[in-house]
Amino acid sequence: MRRLIVAVAAVSLVAMFATPAMAEKPLFMERFVDDFVDEDPGLAAACGLSTVHVDGHVQGVLKFYEGERVSESVVGNIELTGPDGQGPVIIKFANAHEGTLVSESFDPVTGQVTLVFEDTFRGNPEKWLIPGTGVVAMDAGFVSWTVTVVIDTTTDELVSEDFTNVVIHGPHPIFENDFSLSSEQLATVCDALGG
Repeated sequence: MRRLIVAVAAVSLVAMFATPAMAEKPLFMERFVDDFVDEDPGLAAACGLSTVHVDGHVQGVLKFYEGERVSESVVGNIELTGPDGQGPVIIKFANAHEGTLVSESFDPVTGQVTLVFEDTFRGNPEKWLIPGTGVVAMDAGFVSWTVTVVIDTTTDELVSEDFTNVVIHGPHPIFENDFSLSSEQLATVCDALGG
């Protein structure tokens, strides 16, 4: 589960550079498509399974503007199956991210960089569903925040992230649970995967 959350968080971190394109032309625009097959050892461990197979498709458009602004629209579908093909559990998302890098500072003593973003997400950032059962968990609507991210530049690892000025419209239980499923939701997912 942790690896999947990190993958989704990676997409989200790219999105944290985003803002409205307005009428302005982007300095740089990239269309991307990523099809991948992997395993999720974190979710497998959480479910008591030997493995969880991941088969995904993500596509979108990323635009960079002057003033440290970026806009991203992304859609994706990730299918999870248990070690013997149990499932699937499907994660879908379709959303637009907008935001601005507000400040950046580097501490040469610790080797850490601190980034502050103002960020907005619209749409459906994450929906977990089980065919025949229905939606297990879903974040949808609008959420904005200021996030302070600290990264260790010697290891490229995330040291901390702190969310402030959070405004939520619509259900966002996954975000409100520290980007995780609740224990009841996780149990439902694990059961569908054979755990």
